[in-house]
This record gives sequence, structure tokens and C-alpha cells, in this order.
Amino acid sequence: MHTTSFKLARADARWGSSMSERPIFIVGTQRSGTTLMRLILDSHPRIAIGHESGFMRAVEATKRLPGYIYGDGWYRRFGVDDEDMQRRLRDFYSSIFERHALLQEKPRWGEKTPDNVFCVEEIRGMWPEAQFLCTVRHPGAVIASLARWNWEFDRALDYWLSAYAAAREAAHLGGSSWHQVRYEDLVTEPRDTLARVLDYLDESWSDDLLLHARVQSSRGGPETVEGDTRRDRPIDTESLDNWRSQLSSRQLSLIGLTAGEALGELGYDRAVVARA
Repeated sequence: MHTTSFKLARADARWGSSMSERPIFIVGTQRSGTTLMRLILDSHPRIAIGHESGFMRAVEATKRLPGYIYGDGWYRRFGVDDEDMQRRLRDFYSSIFERHALLQEKPRWGEKTPDNVFCVEEIRGMWPEAQFLCTVRHPGAVIASLARWNWEFDRALDYWLSAYAAAREAAHLGGSSWHQVRYEDLVTEPRDTLARVLDYLDESWSDDLLLHARVQSSRGGPETVEGDTRRDRPIDTESLDNWRSQLSSRQLSLIGLTAGEALGELGYDRAVVARA
């Protein structure tokens, strides 16, 4: 039997079993380094985190069928209560993510969709044991990056503020279920930052994390993944501060005025200035 076919058959056979390790959900804002974090952790010998799924949109659509007058909670009319529906959805999506992990012969799965930062409580309703890993990045960098995707400045700033508010609210989960990582720390102090991430996840250190570009490249497949991120690009600081020259003085000032409190809480300088 072909190796891939054998792995598929073995993974299918184990769908009914439950993986004991806590699932990992990488959240944050778009353009904040969630894909980089995914690629790094996916290089760990025990952790498998596949491409961005956006699965919570499907969860919401399943529970509240869009465009249908009787769509909200339709399953209750068939004797399925909310708790039972949560369990069924958990089993279904767990089987998909578990299967991906088993194909890589890894015992632990994760999922990465940055906008799931707005769905933390819903995810916890399905996986109360979940561990969340939230990446944050200076709003100026996020906004400048989103501009390349044709986002208007005001929309991008509002999005960052909303995501930060959601993350701040979720921080009440505490140190065993919520861990926040600044993108700037990840790329300037990768070993120390990732060591803290693994401590949080209760996983042992692996040098493969710092060699993720080599690990990912060895698996084959497309060179770029979600967000046009190159799998073979190592951790670097090359474009860390470029955003300061990509935004106008007015935009930088607005970021400082609007997000000043958040900047201070995150350890950034409240004064947002252009690069000299």
C-alpha cells in the first residue's frame, strides 16, 4: 500500500478515538504573524497545525442556517439541545483536525484562524480545555500591511481596535488557557519567546522551531501559504519597522491618539512617529 494511503487508512481508523492533548487555537488579527506562528509550531515534532480553516463560520452557519426563516436553532425541533449540538460539532471538527495530525504521526492538533479572536467563548463552548495563543502586532504595522490588501485606513484601525478589545476580554481565561505573544518579540527574540510559548503549552523544546523554514520546505507543496507567507522564509527582522515610512504623519498621529492606551498596555511607545 502507498505510504500516504496507509497513513490515510490508519487515520480514518482512529477517527473515533479521542486525542488527550489540549487543542491549540492561534488567534489575533490578520497580518499579525499568526501564519508565522502556525508554521513554527507545526514544525514541532508533537504538534500539527494545518492551513487556516475559518471553521467557526461553518459552525455558526450550521447552528443558524443563513437565509432561512426557521434557521436559528433548527436542530432543536429534532430533539437536539444546544449542549448536544455543541458535542456533535466538537466531534466533527475534532475528527478533521485530529486526522490531519495523525497523518503527520503527531499526537496534538491545533488550528489557526486569526479572526477567531472574536469567537473565543464559542470555541470554549466546544473545547473547554482549549489553549489559546494570541499574536499581537503594533497597529501601525497591521494597518500598513492591510493597506496592501486595499483596506481603508479607518477600517483597518477599527479592526485592530476591535480585535485588541476581544483579546483583552479573553485574557480573563488566565495563564493556563490564554497566552499572548508580540510579533516584535517573536522575530527579535525567537528562542526566548518560543520557549515561553512551549512552557505555556507544556511541551518540550525542539530546535526544529528555529529551523521551521527548513522543516516546512522539506515537506513539499506550494512555496506560499495563507497571507502570501513563504514557508521557506526564516524568522527575520527585515521589514519590522517599514510601516513607519508607509503611513502618513496624519495616520501615525491618529493611531497614537486612538490606540494610545492599548499601545501602553502592550508595551509599545504611545508616541507613534515616522522612521527617521
